[in-house]
Amino acid sequence: MSDLKQAVAQRPSDVQLRRLLAEAYAGRGFVEEAVAEYLAVLELGPTDSVARERLQSLFARRAPRWLPEAAAKLLPFPHVAWDFKPTPTLAPGQAVRRGVLRTVAGFAPSEGQRFDPAHGWFFAAADYAYAWSPKSRRWLLRIRAHRDTATSPELAEAALAALISLYEVARHRVA
Repeated sequence: MSDLKQAVAQRPSDVQLRRLLAEAYAGRGFVEEAVAEYLAVLELGPTDSVARERLQSLFARRAPRWLPEAAAKLLPFPHVAWDFKPTPTLAPGQAVRRGVLRTVAGFAPSEGQRFDPAHGWFFAAADYAYAWSPKSRRWLLRIRAHRDTATSPELAEAALAALISLYEVARHRVA
């Protein structure tokens, strides 16, 4: 693994090396690092169908806890990014804008529903919302919302947007 990382550092535009490193990360359970490498592959070749499929597969199995900066423009599935700026009354003296990245289409395995063992629920999709962290220069997972087939996609999207906005307001109030 260290040899592969060193080879990628020496030849960062070698798509094959990056793909090998991404697979090595994924095989060892390092989802965030695998996603970062596949996004680097897409940065080098936006039409790379293998990288797109692997990213979708990784997300369908487990949501990464963080995403690299390039995620907002390169994720190979429906998503939106917007700036969140609290009003002065919510965060006096702060002019910091914070980005939000949200998946638009929920992820679930193609064969059917997922099971949440903690609650004993089945659900058809999972939506994710990430907040931009200027300090770490990463998108950090803040909201994961499960929904079933009876939930309207529009309602799920509105609820997710409201949750991430509430999270950001709360973060600014205690900052």
